[in-house]
Amino acid sequence: MKHTKLVLALAAAGVLVVGCGGGGSSSSAPAGGGTATTSLTGSTKYGAVPTAAIKITATNAPSVVSGANTSMNGLNNLSSAATIKAAGASKNSAVSIAQREVMRMQNTQFKSLPIGVVGTNPTTTPCTGPTGGTYTSSFKDKNGNGTFDAGDAYSISFNACDDGQGTVQTGVLSMSITTLPSATSQNFAATLTFADLKSVTAATATTAADTTNIDGDLSMSSITAASGSTTMTISGKLLAMNSTLDGVFQMADYSLAMTNSPAGAFSIDITMTTAGTVMNGSVTLTTPTPLTGGTGGSMRITGAGGSYVQVSAADATGTNCNLTVFDGTTTTNTTPTCASLGI
Repeated sequence: MKHTKLVLALAAAGVLVVGCGGGGSSSSAPAGGGTATTSLTGSTKYGAVPTAAIKITATNAPSVVSGANTSMNGLNNLSSAATIKAAGASKNSAVSIAQREVMRMQNTQFKSLPIGVVGTNPTTTPCTGPTGGTYTSSFKDKNGNGTFDAGDAYSISFNACDDGQGTVQTGVLSMSITTLPSATSQNFAATLTFADLKSVTAATATTAADTTNIDGDLSMSSITAASGSTTMTISGKLLAMNSTLDGVFQMADYSLAMTNSPAGAFSIDITMTTAGTVMNGSVTLTTPTPLTGGTGGSMRITGAGGSYVQVSAADATGTNCNLTVFDGTTTTNTTPTCASLGI
């Protein structure tokens, strides 16, 4: 899948400074730690994933960061407004299309039918990319009141849908609306189900081609304030992904909140446990301070025995990263290139 610079923040500004120095080591043990233990199953439709908590060391830290960043990118690619503006993600990604469909259905009045009967005929929409494709939306007016509101559901079937930014999607995304305050409200909450949604991303000058599959459920909400700022939150118990570039991985007990202002400023806060074949185990990922464009933030990955690695940008271009590794005994500070960490 496409890697962003430290997910979103390094791509936007590359100035996430956390007070960690250059090379050297210390025997002091910083606060923080804990083992990565959650509801990871280790079994996915894409194959087994090792779930034992990883002991993070200076040696394995780069592969741990790369694996954790892969999972974080997986969540980012499922979100919408903040990701679109901050990291250049597709405006026609599955979740973005789902959001637009909610808004479209709010403006649609359809003939009331018995509860549970499809409220409109399936609608097929052409995709905007050069290879075309379509997506078909099917709606259910479950309460039969002739409007699209809380309790209603729909599904979107992607048929080789080219998003116009190098990705073609195939598969089904289903959504059940849990909150929709009014026919004109931009705020809503829903439960989404991904049924082996497949995304094929073409190679670019800087990234290799990749095929990614996702399977599982998540809850999402979108709240737009009077100021125009939008906060997108996605959370859930378990998602599984498979990537031809990044292997098989799971995300458990995850929560990601992103706020995006009309001017383009953004803030990202994330917590999750992830396990993958690249890392060969599991870790817990948090943002001790939210990632923000141009003002600060940090990402910490915690493993077994209180070991952790913390990452931030070391320069304004995002070329180099500050890397602090605590292996349970010794702290090591280095400044490797971000590319060497897979971000």
